[in-house]
Amino acid sequence: MFLWNQYVQQFWIQYSINKLVVALKKFQLSDRSTLQERVTTALRQAILSGFYQPGERLKQEKLADELSVSRMPVREALRQLEDEGLITWERHKGAVVKEITAEDLAEIYALRAELEPLALRRSFHRITEADLEHMQQLIYDMDEAIREDEMELYCRLNFDFHRLLLSRSPWQRLQSIIKQIWNGIPLKAPTFVPGQAPRSHQDHREMVKYIREAELEKCCQVLRKHITVSGEQLVAYLQQKEASLTGLSKDGR
Repeated sequence: MFLWNQYVQQFWIQYSINKLVVALKKFQLSDRSTLQERVTTALRQAILSGFYQPGERLKQEKLADELSVSRMPVREALRQLEDEGLITWERHKGAVVKEITAEDLAEIYALRAELEPLALRRSFHRITEADLEHMQQLIYDMDEAIREDEMELYCRLNFDFHRLLLSRSPWQRLQSIIKQIWNGIPLKAPTFVPGQAPRSHQDHREMVKYIREAELEKCCQVLRKHITVSGEQLVAYLQQKEASLTGLSKDGR
């Protein structure tokens, strides 16, 4: 049964990556920055889905051939993924998928807990009624995704909600930093810890409620708690997994 589950998991990972590759190959644009974004997205999804494992080399020539692009957008995509903390560069190896540690997660969520409330303060009084209606629709859609156990869909909707919440901030540098942080682990975070999504989703409703009531401080408090608790749960989950793997390693000596 274990081997069968592994087989099924690998099948769906390969299926997902193939869909990304096919979509990328169909997209032919002369604009290199747009092509680079699509290469970056494909590689990011492949890493976050587990298709590329920690420690695995990412050879530029092979990736360029698989995606039917030149090496330049691949090289730029790898640099972007390095900035996001998903890969590292090693001597004599080149780009290597980075293993995410509990310390990495603690850093990511500490940064989010400081930066996103700051952006919310700049965005709060600029949020429109249309924005609120869109947020409410996203909440309904997330409810449905949770009921149907469609966590991939929930992740996309969750990202859209947080992006919209902060989108009215005029501080573009801050927006850029937050986007870069989100492009790593936070995009897939709701899928990592069992039961995390339903627990944290209630915070989305509270934030919309406080926006409607013009309660800036309460809304910022909920956002900070939302991020902090999610980060603590992820760190605890990863530490538990690391301890379990360490125990298995000792038993196998």
